[in-house]
Amino acid sequence: MKKYIGLLLITVFVTVVLAHSSNTGNTRKTSVTGCSCHGSASGIVTVSISGPSQVQTGSTSTFKITISGGSGTRVCADIAASSGSLQPFDSALKLSGTELITNGTKTYTNGQYTYSFNYTAPATAGSQTLYATGLATNSSGQWNFAPDKIISVVTATDVKNNSIPAEYLLEQNYPNPFNPSTLIKYSIAETENVTLKIYDMLGNEIKTLVNEVKQPGNYISEFSSQNLNLASGIYFYKLQTGKFSSTKKMLLLK
Repeated sequence: MKKYIGLLLITVFVTVVLAHSSNTGNTRKTSVTGCSCHGSASGIVTVSISGPSQVQTGSTSTFKITISGGSGTRVCADIAASSGSLQPFDSALKLSGTELITNGTKTYTNGQYTYSFNYTAPATAGSQTLYATGLATNSSGQWNFAPDKIISVVTATDVKNNSIPAEYLLEQNYPNPFNPSTLIKYSIAETENVTLKIYDMLGNEIKTLVNEVKQPGNYISEFSSQNLNLASGIYFYKLQTGKFSSTKKMLLLK
């Protein structure tokens, strides 16, 4: 009898975990509550999306979602896109409707797990967003949203004209006002060290987005206010090189 009860409990736990890995609609695209079956989001779990910030219309690019932290030993994920299409990179993920979900729970490696996936951009240029939710599973799974990944989808003509700009330029961020993420476009005319930093109204540095040597070209950086505990209000972003400096303001509205 005890053996039967133990087997039943194991079966129920596995069923719950695998059922969650088959859930969709738990990203910020469609739900502000996220994984409600495991309570509210936990700051102990960190989820991030990495990959190119600019892609060409109709092209396919590879992105990654990394889950770390939490007290669980296994992970699940749910990935969605505002437009365009998602495809599994390997057998770790599978397509469910228009979203990608974990193909069975996966085991942490050194407290971290990274999924790779492909995103095919729509045929129309514009700004698109990737969303993700990650879960560190145990008997009381902990989860969190990833900061939304904003992608600039450009045409082949835009890419061709992206060669060597004639001058330095810092453009107005988009979207503005924003919450929680925005894109900052800038142009570098010569090879030199470039910094792009975010400041508050008092001049306190909030975050460094760029601090490296850049070749001449047009660039896009993403700023996310998530996990920075920022209040609504005006913030500044400053582009600095050896020969150029420009500062613009942006508005965070929560």
